[in-house]
Amino acid sequence: MSDACRARGMARRGPRTSALFALALALAFAAVGLGTAAALSAAPTPALPQQAIAPDASMQTAIQRAAAAQTEAEFSDAARALAELAGAQHNTIVPQLVYFAMQQHDTRPAMVPAALRARLAISDTEMIEALIPYLDTPDATLRAQLYNWLGAADAPHGGAPDFDVYRPILAARRDAPPRGLIRYLYETDPDGAVHVLIDSIEDARARTTWTQAQAPITAAWVSERSAHPDAALIAAARPAVITLAASEVWWLRLYAAASLRAMPALRTPDLAAQLRSDPDPLVRAFASSGS
Repeated sequence: MSDACRARGMARRGPRTSALFALALALAFAAVGLGTAAALSAAPTPALPQQAIAPDASMQTAIQRAAAAQTEAEFSDAARALAELAGAQHNTIVPQLVYFAMQQHDTRPAMVPAALRARLAISDTEMIEALIPYLDTPDATLRAQLYNWLGAADAPHGGAPDFDVYRPILAARRDAPPRGLIRYLYETDPDGAVHVLIDSIEDARARTTWTQAQAPITAAWVSERSAHPDAALIAAARPAVITLAASEVWWLRLYAAASLRAMPALRTPDLAAQLRSDPDPLVRAFASSGS
């Protein structure tokens, strides 16, 4: 897992507010891990990739009103104003919440976007769909912030991520899985990523074939993370890595590159060179970063 995925900065305390209202914001922040039950019934049309979040002046003003609220009524009014600006389009609200959060340096206003998300009942799936167009950004600071928001969905209580939240999205886009999201999954937990991606394959025979093909690599990952890695298990995984590195599926080759990066014992000069010259730029990037 990259450091950016889990960076959590605590800023100094913000403006004075009532203790009860501050507690309400904190509880809203803690409860923001909404499930996917309220997810959209049909997959939205994928939005075009975006390089940066363009602030919407009206929405930023509404969010600022919520941050400045001293009472529950003031906060509710600001939340309603934000909802009215977006209509039913939660995908327009989420990027504005992210943008606002990135401008804050004090704890309390930085918590407000999460409280607004909870108040507006924006589900995990809706939030993820809204963030996907921005995940390919070259802006490392923005990408780290987006990874933090995704982490609130797949690891709301900390600890190991649970990628089940991405299953409906990957199933709906199995023919063209979002590359920025795949990059996040592999940077966070490559073994968890490949399992949820294989499960998204529609053909049952193909799912079984690839599950069996990568099983020795999973065993190597488990061993690598243990207190006493088993060299025999890691060596046994090398043929599986070679198989996946030759796959026509780019995210299976990415798994091979991620496995070499995490477990150098799997590396051979020919295999490393093959992945460094892969036709997919993300595979090449992962393979080169492990050199």
